[in-house]
Amino acid sequence: MAMTNRKMRAMLASAKGAARAASTIGGIAVGAVGAVGSIYEGYTLNDGDEFAALDLVGPAAPRGKYFPTRTYGAGARGSDGALGTMFDTDPLFTGHMDSNRGVPAGFSNMSLSASVLTLQSRKATSGEQAHMALASGVVRNEVSAMISGAGAMYWYPGVAGTEDVIFEARVRMSSGAPAGWHPTVWVQSLTPVQPIESDEFDHEGTSLGAKFNKNLWTGGSTTASSSGTRFDHDGQWHTISFIFNKTNARRYIDGVLNGTLNGGNDKDKPQYPIISSHIFNPTFDGDTYSQSAWNADADGAQIDVDWIRVWSRTGKQSFAPIISVNDVNVDYGSSVTFTLPSALAIWGDASVSEYLQVVYNEENEPGVSHAAIYSQFPAGVSYNSGTREVTVNITSGRTGRLNFVLAGWKAGCAGRPLRFAVNVGPVPVVPELGVAGESVNIDLYALQDCGVLVTNGASKTKTIAVTGLTGSGLSYNDATGRITGTAVAGTYTVQVTVTNSVGQSKSASASKTIAATFNPATESKIVEWWDANDNATVFSDAAATTQAVAGSSSVQAFIGKKLGAALANSVGAQTPEYLTDANGKKSIKFVTANNDYLFTTNSTVVSEMTGDDNPFTIIAAVKRGTPSVSGTPWSCSPDAGTINNYIRGSFGGTNNVGFGRNVNNTLVQNQSADGLVTADHWYTVAWIFEGQTVTIRVEGVVVLNQGSLNGPAMTINRMSLGGRYDDSTNAYTAAVAFGGAYGEVFLMDGTVTSADSKVGVAEAYLMAKWTN
Repeated sequence: MAMTNRKMRAMLASAKGAARAASTIGGIAVGAVGAVGSIYEGYTLNDGDEFAALDLVGPAAPRGKYFPTRTYGAGARGSDGALGTMFDTDPLFTGHMDSNRGVPAGFSNMSLSASVLTLQSRKATSGEQAHMALASGVVRNEVSAMISGAGAMYWYPGVAGTEDVIFEARVRMSSGAPAGWHPTVWVQSLTPVQPIESDEFDHEGTSLGAKFNKNLWTGGSTTASSSGTRFDHDGQWHTISFIFNKTNARRYIDGVLNGTLNGGNDKDKPQYPIISSHIFNPTFDGDTYSQSAWNADADGAQIDVDWIRVWSRTGKQSFAPIISVNDVNVDYGSSVTFTLPSALAIWGDASVSEYLQVVYNEENEPGVSHAAIYSQFPAGVSYNSGTREVTVNITSGRTGRLNFVLAGWKAGCAGRPLRFAVNVGPVPVVPELGVAGESVNIDLYALQDCGVLVTNGASKTKTIAVTGLTGSGLSYNDATGRITGTAVAGTYTVQVTVTNSVGQSKSASASKTIAATFNPATESKIVEWWDANDNATVFSDAAATTQAVAGSSSVQAFIGKKLGAALANSVGAQTPEYLTDANGKKSIKFVTANNDYLFTTNSTVVSEMTGDDNPFTIIAAVKRGTPSVSGTPWSCSPDAGTINNYIRGSFGGTNNVGFGRNVNNTLVQNQSADGLVTADHWYTVAWIFEGQTVTIRVEGVVVLNQGSLNGPAMTINRMSLGGRYDDSTNAYTAAVAFGGAYGEVFLMDGTVTSADSKVGVAEAYLMAKWTN
């Protein structure tokens, strides 16, 4: 009868015959009616999954069934708060910000065997941690796993008795799990997936068992409620069933009622499923996370999923697209507009309600950062539901893929969404090439942004071609992604062409000069120059009488090589260390927890940083440490006052770089995109303040340009490395202390602009010298 009904609807809707093929889920055929006397009586099985395949969204699989990430919140694979020790992984993942360079990183804690999906949480190996995002600068301890059904299936609970919907999962949850495990089978409102206004229902667990909880999200805040008794994990298979309608939500365990909550669809929206094997820190429902317990248990804990099913009242139809929409390609910085087919053409029914959104999957996608995501669309994307026109024009931030999800529904019905992608083309960058005679090793791969479009699922398919290096002594190797060689003086017109995994190509050309010589000591635009690798300028006492010994001395004085300006500090507990780096060069290491700092009041230095809009440039070879929640690598400020005035550089825990300028309690600050300055890696970073604009460059590439800095002139009395001096309290602010190392620092004068060739030459000098 069910198949006959589908054929009838197909004829009436002109194309509905493309409805999904019959299958069996948990031993019951799709389209079968529920058994009399069971919770399924009066329902028809409409959808679900037997997990015959591990069907995931990935860099080379835009239409995979399940998103393996936190589509609903900032921090795609782990927040910096309660989920800050864990990191969601999957077999398709090429590492955070493509750290494994187009090749899946080899995570194995999500797997499929004999049609059983396993989502494992366990201690991460050091090799795995290399491809995981930090949490507020701290290395995460565990891997975890999840699936989000935001692109797979949904249902719309309506009136009780006629428009109820059942969602259920047959799962097995580990017993005896390490403390802090947070396994959950849950549902959430689909429109949009970010829970600003959402119903959330959870079979929500600790390491001991799971309760039936509800979070009603309003304006991004939640009202929580709970019902039923905790169901303890016993390592056995159980069926967790939810029955939803607008009046209430009920949880059944193996067909037995265990909890009823008021309001099963308060937000009047379709819902979608999520299953997550997460780790909660510090405490959830009395279960306090124990890192030592996770470290001691190699297997950790896991959810096994046999199947999931969706039932609706018998007679209620299900909706699935009967046509497809092709993916669309557009260049970064260009606009494309296309028109979706009509609702009738897509669903076979013109009267369905619809909602179109972009669902994010990774942090290296347009409109996404580690700290924030969009709601329905990222900036640059719009949809006119009247004309059905979609416009995409990404002009800032990341490039890569946009995952579009269109849902169509009626009350009491289940459905599957229409899926398509817009691929935003690559952004090529031509780097500085070094100084003559220097050994060059430029990571060109990391500088070229393709977002997630880097792989065919097995190997790197992001390709880079470079021309114009003839005679420069340099060459590019696409296997390594690096420009290497010994630089030869001259001016070269260099072209970089980047092609992503879907075949979009873009070229950029620039004239680059390799200077015959560059001597910071004689360069007129360099006011002062500090070089940690010159042991003769680093001292273990503030009076600069005892030369520091790398590996055994703290640094109380760091002397400039042009003016002799002493960056000093006699407070021994807050002085940085002198070390020999892995690259063989000596550096000065600042520790966040110690609030380490060095400062100078040299009149020439502070005068250069004083004036209307404070024009000056700092270029530094600097390494962010681990951990480093947020840091002030350098600052300048008045020496005494009642207002906390300052200018500072900043590094964020999400691997970004930024600045702040606070004058008379008027603060202007901003940060670059995430993932540009990772921990334990040398970078050449330039902060260029010119008039009312600041430009920040990393490895010679502009990552931030911010205007509107106009404000009262600020008199500077001290320049500091490693911290921010608060002139209202006459103390360094521990909350923004720097964690990391300095190799070399240039202070350049106020005549320097972001277009000044001297900046590029200075950057090239440091980039060639401070390699990883």
